[in-house]
Amino acid sequence: MGSLVFLDVDGTLLNEEQNVPNSARQACARAKERGHLLFMCTGRCGPEIYPWLWDLGFSGLVATNGSYGVQGETVLFDHRLDTSDIERLTEFLVAADADWAWQTPDTLHPTDGFMRAFEDSVSGLETGVAGHWGPYLERVRPFLRSDRPDSASKLAFSLPPSLGYTAETLTDLFDDRYVIVPGSVGAGNLVPFELVARGVSKGSGLREVADHLEVPLDQTVAVGDSANDVSMLEAAGLSIAMGNGTEAAQAAADWVTTSVDEDGLARALEYAKLI
Repeated sequence: MGSLVFLDVDGTLLNEEQNVPNSARQACARAKERGHLLFMCTGRCGPEIYPWLWDLGFSGLVATNGSYGVQGETVLFDHRLDTSDIERLTEFLVAADADWAWQTPDTLHPTDGFMRAFEDSVSGLETGVAGHWGPYLERVRPFLRSDRPDSASKLAFSLPPSLGYTAETLTDLFDDRYVIVPGSVGAGNLVPFELVARGVSKGSGLREVADHLEVPLDQTVAVGDSANDVSMLEAAGLSIAMGNGTEAAQAAADWVTTSVDEDGLARALEYAKLI
């Protein structure tokens, strides 16, 4: 087997129009043909993954910031927030007037406000999430639930800026019980965050997959663009940040490629000598 390759989805594989550039499609196909094993490594949960993405040559998925890993039909790991976590966090979210969504491997449990941000995007309103999210809404609709799950892989939430919270102050507030990073998808003036269980991250997911497949870390490659990618970029043998990436992602990477719409992923895989 060649290298074990972990690719972020939003901002790395997908652009703001929810499309994969042709150069990225061709690069993924060539990497697979050369014997490399491709995994999506994303903040999205399973229901948020467009089925056609698998056709690009992916063998597996690390979802919800490292909480859930699957290769084919085999579940490699499944780390959850439990009922007590969900109760504690919901109490905080309600008091903070937040919008949120619990993500599980099979369902999405959002507030009305959380989904409205994507609907506003389709309507072209300033309160919407940046980009074109029509395909996303169509994809997730069958998996939406209005109840609170008994367990969850990840919590995505947005807070009013007047509260002044950062990922660091939230981590302190909850006594390091969770891993909290700035969110990569925000709407209006709300401040987005992503939360998973203690010890879980895209970096831990990368290491778990590599360990399961008995691939040394120096034979792993990671490409990402956001705060939730930093741990993955730090864990990989070779890490590449997108040109449209955050300062934190670029600082954590060994090399910075061009943006997603400027053949950034294809250039990254060329730099890594995967194609």
